[in-house]
Amino acid sequence: MLVQGYPGQFADLGLLKANVTQAASGAGPAVDALQRLGLSAKEMAALSPDRQLMLVAQAMGELGTHGEKVTVATQLFGKEGAGMVNMLAQGAEGLRTTSLEAVKLGLAISRVDA
Repeated sequence: MLVQGYPGQFADLGLLKANVTQAASGAGPAVDALQRLGLSAKEMAALSPDRQLMLVAQAMGELGTHGEKVTVATQLFGKEGAGMVNMLAQGAEGLRTTSLEAVKLGLAISRVDA
């Protein structure tokens, strides 16, 4: 499932879920990313992808430099991660607001449409 942030920016929640699941077994690039964010891979693996995204966005605000944010986003979302740093910088509340606005404007893709 893809979630749109800014025009042309999408979060691949399927890739996030796969990377988090792999990290829960102690493997993959997301292990380091989740440690940097202070998030438990095992706890994250039990959550829905949209909840995972919200927790990642919330924790990204705690990282220091832009470079750290790019590294973590790339480890979690693959090559598209670097372009998502600004979207994630909104934090969980900003993502919720953007999602609600997309629904109101008819821009959101429903599970049926997907």
